[in-house]
Amino acid sequence: MTHRHRASCSTATPTRVAALAAVLALIWTGTAFAATPTTILLEGVLQAAAGPASDGAYDVTIRLWAAETGGTALWTEGPNSVQVTGGRFAWAMGGKTALDAAALGQAQWISVQVGGDPELPRRPLHAAPFARQAALAEVATTAKSADTAKSADTAKALACTGCVAVGALKFDGDLDLGGNSVKAKNGTFSGDVVAKSVAATTLLGDGSKLTGVQIAGGSCKAGEVVTSVKADGSVTCGKATAGGTSALGGLLTQIFSESAVAPGLPGAIPDNTGATATAQLAFEKVGDALSLLVEVEAGNTDLSTVSVVLLPPWDKAKGFVLCDPCGDTDSKALKLALKDSDSIKTGNLADAVGKPLEGTWTLKVTDTSFCIPQAPGNATLCDPSAKTDGAISLFRITGTVESAGSVLLKGTMQFQPMDTPPFTCTAARAGHAYFDAKGKRLRFCDGTVWRSLSDGCGNGVLELGEDCDDGNNKGGDGCSETCELVCGDGFQLGNETCDDNNTKDGDGCSSSCALESGLEASKPATSCKALRAAGAGKDGSYWIDPDGNGALAAQQLWCDMTTAGGGWTIVYAATGADGEQPATGNGAKTGKPFALEHYNLPRAEKLAISGTGTETLLWRGKDVWLRVGHVPFDGKLVSGGSSQWSALVIAPGGQNTGGYIGFSTTNINGGGDFGVTNGAGFDHHSGNYWMLNGGCVNHFLYSYSSASNDGDAGYDVNTGLGAWTATTSCAGDEGGQLKFYMAVR
Repeated sequence: MTHRHRASCSTATPTRVAALAAVLALIWTGTAFAATPTTILLEGVLQAAAGPASDGAYDVTIRLWAAETGGTALWTEGPNSVQVTGGRFAWAMGGKTALDAAALGQAQWISVQVGGDPELPRRPLHAAPFARQAALAEVATTAKSADTAKSADTAKALACTGCVAVGALKFDGDLDLGGNSVKAKNGTFSGDVVAKSVAATTLLGDGSKLTGVQIAGGSCKAGEVVTSVKADGSVTCGKATAGGTSALGGLLTQIFSESAVAPGLPGAIPDNTGATATAQLAFEKVGDALSLLVEVEAGNTDLSTVSVVLLPPWDKAKGFVLCDPCGDTDSKALKLALKDSDSIKTGNLADAVGKPLEGTWTLKVTDTSFCIPQAPGNATLCDPSAKTDGAISLFRITGTVESAGSVLLKGTMQFQPMDTPPFTCTAARAGHAYFDAKGKRLRFCDGTVWRSLSDGCGNGVLELGEDCDDGNNKGGDGCSETCELVCGDGFQLGNETCDDNNTKDGDGCSSSCALESGLEASKPATSCKALRAAGAGKDGSYWIDPDGNGALAAQQLWCDMTTAGGGWTIVYAATGADGEQPATGNGAKTGKPFALEHYNLPRAEKLAISGTGTETLLWRGKDVWLRVGHVPFDGKLVSGGSSQWSALVIAPGGQNTGGYIGFSTTNINGGGDFGVTNGAGFDHHSGNYWMLNGGCVNHFLYSYSSASNDGDAGYDVNTGLGAWTATTSCAGDEGGQLKFYMAVR
């Protein structure tokens, strides 16, 4: 076991130190003044790692040294059997091995060794000078002076209290007083003070970091306020003064004016039948009344025989008698406007102040005499057949209340503008609000969605303040839960010209979801397919330069961005009317193909566009189209001649078959300039319509005009595929029945 030694003075004076600062001058055993004492009392503490050493006897060896380290001990005593109690021990040094003045004169350090453990670190000796001088005087052969001998006596009589100045004390460890207390007038601490409890009469500072401090607790009833705080922290309450609660200079207040009017009036007053006329009004939970105004208007042939009683929600039996009688003899018009401070016949309306307005208030009017219709002024009031005399025309109560759940703002409130919601709207956050700086609207959390006032977001109708409305309040579908467009979500909506599922620049679609080409002549795209890859998702016209730096100039071309993945550049559209350009024609036509108006690009432009693609689209409607796995034209479109290719033909439902696509610029006076067939291909049976099979068989698309071989044949369908249905078996009239457009991707 390893122990830590600490020696100290045995008296309860300020000289309690670790290494015998005053012990040698203090404790010599023997009879006072009889002879020089031969022992010195050593007190110390043995401490293990977990605390004071266990009670019992320990072998202890004590040594005196001239230096802190090294050398030979000047004096050694032990091992000695030393009794330890509560970690403390005491030993009379010199009891077994005599102390000599020479050793004491050189000794500067003391050490303790417990059992076979290594010697504990040496501690310095701070000997009391008078005691040490006394010892030297005793062993001196000749005292040089009486004064020296006198000093020896003085040493013998020396008391410890005050013998060492407090300023000379230096502690190298914790000072453990056990269960004793420290008493001082003042205390200064440079570190933390840890205590189970602290009692003080004054606390300086704001106390903001104190814990465990008793604070006020409890609450007051509605209409009451805290008037004081007791010593135990509980509060006492008192009635709130009239005027209620307000804050911020009166801008915020809980004071409201609430009014309720009885419905269904006028209500007839029974004419002395024993029954009463009744009118009722009701208040919801609005708060406690601070003041009250009761208004009643009624007519009767003789108010001197009429009484009016008001029954509040908390008293359905007696209530307040407002008047009885309610007027002079033959007086006919009753008009009451009674405040809570006004006198009434029976009761006190002031009793309603401080009580909730909530509930049903009942007005009862009783007539105790029969009316005479012939009397002056009675004809309009008295109805003997109905047994009524007049009616209640108004019953209204107005109360000034202090609300327990509402606050009135007598001014404006500014919400801090925010570009994004402060947090996710959840059920726990319902009721929070902020001003949407981007949408320019006030938003509130309904527990699921940040909505705006008068919000119709999610109803499928695009309304003022909405960027989009897709009929739901879900995000991730192109239109956010608050009906806002989200750039970078992969959905092009609203004023976005593209959305490529990111907000990076330099990839064709900018960080603000604007196309980086195709929107102006100076920055054309190479094809609609390139624009679609950049995130453009809306059908429309774009600036296209299909041959790049070639001879053709950039121009606005029509792009189908939605059919079968989009990216189709439209080259031709037919209406079926007589005299239109064929698909291989060279004459430019500027109709709107999305409206299925006649449209045609010159051959050079159609050829250039074919050079940018790999497949052809034939479009008749949203879900009525064919994809053909080859472009429609090659160089013979310009140089003259015909070409055909095998290709896979696909319908919207996924139906597909092998087929052929081909064109011709010659032998087409009666049709056959362009066609698409199934796997049977073209038979070229006639020089008048080169790309038309006999009987129009096997054609998904053909052109034919037997009426006039003038090179303007119309188009029809002989053979269907999926939704692409046939229009006619082999129509030969001028024009055709099919309206469609052709595009390349």
